[in-house]
Amino acid sequence: MEAAGKRARKTRSMPVRSSRCLNRVFTTLLGSLAPGIVAAAGPAFTVMSFNTWHDLSQVKNGFEKGREAIRRSGADIVCLQESTPQTSTRLAEELGWHRAENGTGSVEILSRFPVVETYAGKEPTPDRFIGARFLLGDEPRREVIVFNTHLDYVHYGPYAAARPQATPASTLAENRRSERVPQITAVLNAMKPYLTAADSLPVILTGDFNGPSHLDWTQAAAANHHGIGPVAWPESRLVIDRGMVDSFRHRHPDPVAMPGTTWSAIHKDSEPQDRIDFIYHKGTALRLVDSRVFTTEVETTIGAWGSDKTPVETNTWPSDHAAVVSSYCFDAASSTPGE
Repeated sequence: MEAAGKRARKTRSMPVRSSRCLNRVFTTLLGSLAPGIVAAAGPAFTVMSFNTWHDLSQVKNGFEKGREAIRRSGADIVCLQESTPQTSTRLAEELGWHRAENGTGSVEILSRFPVVETYAGKEPTPDRFIGARFLLGDEPRREVIVFNTHLDYVHYGPYAAARPQATPASTLAENRRSERVPQITAVLNAMKPYLTAADSLPVILTGDFNGPSHLDWTQAAAANHHGIGPVAWPESRLVIDRGMVDSFRHRHPDPVAMPGTTWSAIHKDSEPQDRIDFIYHKGTALRLVDSRVFTTEVETTIGAWGSDKTPVETNTWPSDHAAVVSSYCFDAASSTPGE
């Protein structure tokens, strides 16, 4: 859940191919669209939110396994948490990709598309918030802005929900002891001008929020959360209130049938299982094609957080989180303004 990092050098630039189209996504997703998710023409792109568990250091050959996981995910834009500039630069170089330059760790963004501009947030802190604008294609010009964040991990709300006599109120009281609400508020304030203009230039927000969604902790899903629900988790509500769409929950609206657990890929037994990694989007030009939880092979799991991690050191999947992968297309008639 934690992060650290230092600055590193610029990665090399690579030309973008603008001829990729919706067929790339539809080869695997045709026929699986949920009601209300509209197919569209135009370039397809896939975004991945990937917590790299202490910079891919906790599993043997973690860097190589992380690089292979990115390739296997089919992602074009990868938002890392618990990363460093050194590791993200190396990943970009070995993938032949680009890196958003303002990343100082833990948050980094890599992409096969060229970076047009980068944004670094002074609040909450530069190591917890970064953004970049990417050129996806020309004729018509297609761009997207992607922001990535990593929120405070202490005073984890689901642990409070597991306590005897817990209530929604006591659970939220524990959650308020963390810095997550001030942090996501600062992130959204920094994003405000881009969110306002999202119908012209689509916006995506990814991250490890270290907290669940109110869309998951419903009354119907209370049995999955120690009988507690509904719980109006403020972090997710703040994002939704700014007009953003939770891609996974939009694609899979029933949290009972499809919980979408990302915490944890390895910690099981008494560890609360929850969805704390997200990809949100806003912009009328964007069309969600699919969203899924992703890992490579997880051969071994262990007990609750704090358990001995030695048994998972040889896992293929190099993280304690699962990733989220969401695919999008543009409306055929849409374009985004150039510089």
